[in-house]
Amino acid sequence: MSIGRALNCKLRIQQFCDNHCPKRGEGIENDRLRAHHWFLLEKLHDALEPFYEATLCSEGNNNTLSEWFYTLDYVLDSAEKSKIEFDALADENPKSEEYAFLQAASAAGWLKTVDYYKKADESAAYYAASVLDPAFKWSWFEDRWGNDKVKKFWLDGNPAKKEIGVKGLVRELWEEEYKGKYGSNSTPAIRKDPPKLKNPDDRFGGLHMHKQLGPKPRASSDRYIAFISTDCEDKETDALEYWNARYSTQPDLARFALDMLAIPMMSAECERVFSSARHLLTDARNRLNPDIIEANECLRHWFGKPEEEEVAQEAEALEEVAAKMRKENESDMEDDVVYEVDSDGEIVWKDD
Repeated sequence: MSIGRALNCKLRIQQFCDNHCPKRGEGIENDRLRAHHWFLLEKLHDALEPFYEATLCSEGNNNTLSEWFYTLDYVLDSAEKSKIEFDALADENPKSEEYAFLQAASAAGWLKTVDYYKKADESAAYYAASVLDPAFKWSWFEDRWGNDKVKKFWLDGNPAKKEIGVKGLVRELWEEEYKGKYGSNSTPAIRKDPPKLKNPDDRFGGLHMHKQLGPKPRASSDRYIAFISTDCEDKETDALEYWNARYSTQPDLARFALDMLAIPMMSAECERVFSSARHLLTDARNRLNPDIIEANECLRHWFGKPEEEEVAQEAEALEEVAAKMRKENESDMEDDVVYEVDSDGEIVWKDD
């Protein structure tokens, strides 16, 4: 940010102002930044830095909706801290218009962040995308919300008010849209006969029965419940690779996860596709069919920018092909054209 660059160059800016000699008039003396102004810039920079960080970290095609909630929660916490800090500065300096303006600006920024935060309630997909990341599941929400007097009801709901909470919202989305619709999610029950006595005629067969293990409870037939009931995977686990590997064994749950993880966190990457298509559709290629344009953009997006080594190898291969074609053309010309030089040094062409 420009404020950050100014703070990094603070000493040089001050030295320039100190050494500046105006040719006429007062020069920049009335326009230079004082210690109070630098203090305000530092506070403003600290307030805006989380927004800048969140924006840059959310761009790109590798950031999906699973990162949305963590990022916005970080921004909301930062905005709340800035609001409290500017409120305190405004109370300490009641006659300062600058602090009053920053107090109002921080409050407006916090309210706008809260509005975006509440948008997660409009769709369970925001929570589902985070939960279906095998490295997190519900652990992050339970860690951040579980001990909070207010937020713990957001998580588990409030039975007294008939509120189901976000866990219930995600489960409803799973059951209504995916459960059992992309493959069988139940296994046939296996009938087990009661254990036989070691020796039915033995009058002490009760001892044998006593040491037998009792029946184990059947694993849940609900794949989603089974998934969130297990421990989180390693933090380095790639969510897309994880669910693609389970698409044949857990088709409904894998489809649920892949659908959620296919949603980009920001529209920046989608907008770049329009810019890329504009470079593709030139005056010389203005009659391409929509399916060709779509295939081209998909391939460019999937394969990405080629490595420098690949580009060099491709250029070398093309150069070899071009050299071979030139050599073949020269050979054809020598075979087709027959001539000789007479005694006067003139060329005499001959027909085959």
